[in-house]
Amino acid sequence: MTLQNNRPKRTQSAKAASTFSGRIKQELMKIDSFSCPDCAFAFCYGLLCFSPRIKKNYIWSASSHALAELAAQSLAAAAGYIVTVVSPKQGKSNSEHTYRLLLQNAEDKLDFQTRFLQLSAERFCTQKLGKHCCMSAFLRGLFLSCGTVMDPSRQYHLEFLCPNTVRGMLLKNLLATLHFTPGLTERKQQSVVYFKDSEQIEDLLTTMGAGLGAMEYMNAKIEKEVRNQANRAVNCDTANIQKIINAAGRQLEDIRLIQKKKGLDYLNSDLRQAALARLEHPDSSLGELCQVLGGDLTRSGLNHRLQKISRIADSLREDENPRV
Repeated sequence: MTLQNNRPKRTQSAKAASTFSGRIKQELMKIDSFSCPDCAFAFCYGLLCFSPRIKKNYIWSASSHALAELAAQSLAAAAGYIVTVVSPKQGKSNSEHTYRLLLQNAEDKLDFQTRFLQLSAERFCTQKLGKHCCMSAFLRGLFLSCGTVMDPSRQYHLEFLCPNTVRGMLLKNLLATLHFTPGLTERKQQSVVYFKDSEQIEDLLTTMGAGLGAMEYMNAKIEKEVRNQANRAVNCDTANIQKIINAAGRQLEDIRLIQKKKGLDYLNSDLRQAALARLEHPDSSLGELCQVLGGDLTRSGLNHRLQKISRIADSLREDENPRV
């Protein structure tokens, strides 16, 4: 494997590494060995053959130098190819952040055509993925090539962007054999195989080999759920407090009306006791007022007394403003 030109300065791929999806891909790229000889081929097939092909004799392209090197090393392990990693062409916007893989040897080019490009995806999936380690290697290569996952603190979403509907449906069915249930949709003439279920995303990350990423995903999900529960509790408490304030305000208005028109002695002893307690504790809840009054008075009993006071106040208002 050779490398042409000097490596450019910090690229878009370096910035992408700071995203959650970028961290998952970094973890997957650290897996630089294969469980069996077939795993290298499965990894390369997932990496190369579910991506749009490129022209000018290049077999594949990547936006990351590390990923391009990994692809070259994996092709060497899978088929013994001599792969050249061509650096981005500076000053050309379309290729400024693109690394390309080139086969220099004519025999390698012919073998690549036969071994990879002429092997149908359906035949590959039915004949080459019988072992779990090979399936894991294939999905790892596939995700590095055309996968992305959203930060779970924002949204539960993982997807593979396949070049056509046939590949998308094939991948969906293949994942179903592992008891996954992804969705399938179209986007700009490409097929998107996607997940929205957080537990399935965690399981898929683990299957691909991103165990640390799966743990980070799980922790972020827990933090999000705890935060949402806390927000719901705060909103509920706020609503309850507002109800208490509104009810207490109406009760104070009724009591003061009776006090002004008739005096509190107009009320019987139980009602007068409740009215005085409310005047002295305008912001207290019914439970707190029951504690102030003592005895065996319950919240329901106190509420019944305050409702009687309200009806007396309403009666006084009607006397003051009789209906015509």
